[in-house]
Amino acid sequence: MKLTIPAVLAALATSACALLGPTAALAQVDFANWQTVVGAGLSSPLGVEFPRGDDGRFFIVEQTGRIRLVIVGVDGLGNATYALQATPFLDVATLITGPSFPTSPVLTRSSEQGLLGLALAPDFATSGVFYINYTAPRGNTFVNQGATFDNGRTVIARYQRDPNNANVALAAGDVVLQFNQPFTNHNGGNIEFGPDGMLWIGTGDGGSGNDPNNDALDPNELLGKMIRIDVNGDDFPADTLRDYRIPANNAYPGGFGGLPEIWARGLRNPWRYSFDRWTEELWIGDVGQSSWEEHNRNSSTATNLNFGWRVREGNRATNLAAGSFDVSNLTTPLYVYPRTANQSDIPVGTTYSTAQVGISTVGGIVYRGSAIRPYRGTYFFNDTYASALWAFPANVAVGNGSPASVGLLNYSTAFRTTVSGVTPPTLSNVVAFEQDNAGEMYVVEIVGRVRKLVPQNTQPRIGDIAGPGPSIGADGEYTADDIIQFINWFTSNDPRADVAGPGPSPIVDNELTADDIIFFINAFTSGN
Repeated sequence: MKLTIPAVLAALATSACALLGPTAALAQVDFANWQTVVGAGLSSPLGVEFPRGDDGRFFIVEQTGRIRLVIVGVDGLGNATYALQATPFLDVATLITGPSFPTSPVLTRSSEQGLLGLALAPDFATSGVFYINYTAPRGNTFVNQGATFDNGRTVIARYQRDPNNANVALAAGDVVLQFNQPFTNHNGGNIEFGPDGMLWIGTGDGGSGNDPNNDALDPNELLGKMIRIDVNGDDFPADTLRDYRIPANNAYPGGFGGLPEIWARGLRNPWRYSFDRWTEELWIGDVGQSSWEEHNRNSSTATNLNFGWRVREGNRATNLAAGSFDVSNLTTPLYVYPRTANQSDIPVGTTYSTAQVGISTVGGIVYRGSAIRPYRGTYFFNDTYASALWAFPANVAVGNGSPASVGLLNYSTAFRTTVSGVTPPTLSNVVAFEQDNAGEMYVVEIVGRVRKLVPQNTQPRIGDIAGPGPSIGADGEYTADDIIQFINWFTSNDPRADVAGPGPSPIVDNELTADDIIFFINAFTSGN
């Protein structure tokens, strides 16, 4: 929402500047640090989910088939405590096929099967309904090097919290959707409720290498797609394995030209994706084949997008055949990076350092929290095997996909300042990003940790947002430049002007109202 800004705002600088002196500036990396939330007791964690409207608990997905509950409390000093419960919230280990699980009926050649995703219904706090994504055996077993394997099938299932015990779920679930996997790898796994209330399901291309069945481009296959379904109804009452409605504005309404569940095609393995809480844009990290990793940013109200795999990897043609499928209007990725810094297909004039390459990208989140204001509006992501953490402004224009085009920031060795005598370890094998109800960021390391990005040191003053020019960034002084910059942000509906919630309170609410103006004025005139 936009408001008319009274001219008196600009005059505030004149009276306030004489009263406020400079403050010392801090380097960008000094504003935050990692706090280990859960550091022991987990088995191959893959994700974390926070129930809307309930800050007292969250859930961790373990690939081995369990969902673990963490109870959030407060100690005598007012600090948050995190208690991992010994009893799983849900245990489906006997249903899945996964990486050498003792309870699993079959083995797999890779580590890409198992319990892969969790999505809590938007009304979970009251309904207790949630959905999981797992790979189950389908009976097509084969033996390799003395071990038995099963390519499996993807199952999306609905479960319910126990109405008599909020700390556990009922054991039985209902299948919402399922489909076979032709190989053991590239299962996707992430499921998310979008801002439209629909359930979004990212699927891999079915596996092997180079998508041998050309499934990702095929509009009549669910593999290599972004699927979007409405789980609050049933368009297929006679089919016990299709328990959902087809929402409006999918790529193939009525099933004409393709499967009606499909929102977009041409993905290889969209392991992690998220929705920006401000813009509602969809951010997808798509794992590459052997040369390029890519990140896409698209409106969640768009439809019939084609991300191009298998004829394109990143921005580069693969020379693989499209077959009979249309590849005339491919969606351009926002950012791409290579496997190595010196590979031959890097475009002339584009450079990557050895700290900007990797082999398995992980889609991240746009930080919209309140605790670390300098990072608001920044997209954080990583590469699992490079143990890297990167970021760039979420509102950058689409360019050539290079580090220079997005203003890439490398945080791989940041956030390691010693706090209370403890230096956090470097990130290791991050497989997921998530945000809590306040928009604060968490990362999941498959080695057995969940960590939260927390503020440290004195944060920039709310009223100090610009330097001479004005130029964006705190300069330790309160001048007319800060007022001008705030007005520019507010009138252009820029989320950086979102500094307050109702009251006004210092917790941002992802909308621009009079509360933001009042809070900024108070902060500016009081030197906060």
